[in-house]
Amino acid sequence: MPSHVLPGIQQLMIVDKRSAGATVPALCRCAQSLHRGMQKEALWALGSVCGSPGPSGVAAVQHAGAVPVLMALLKGGAFDIRKEAAFALANVTAGVSNFDVRAVLCLEMVRCS
Repeated sequence: MPSHVLPGIQQLMIVDKRSAGATVPALCRCAQSLHRGMQKEALWALGSVCGSPGPSGVAAVQHAGAVPVLMALLKGGAFDIRKEAAFALANVTAGVSNFDVRAVLCLEMVRCS
């Protein structure tokens, strides 16, 4: 893990039913911050939560309403912010065997543009 990661972010990476309920919405709020460094680290954490083993990370991110936030940042952020948002969205759709989730994301992308 990079040494510049905000303190405590490693602890946020442990996704279980007890912690995901509060952690992921907090990360979504941080991703919408005006502080670019906080935004970038929150997006990195959301992407990593989505990439955690099993469906619980993706479910927590979707349940927290992070997908529209990620889509908006993908559209209007600086390059490094767009990159992290794209990484998180890629992890949301990774391992999805049906096209429903991807179709919803595509529709959301069109709606945001």
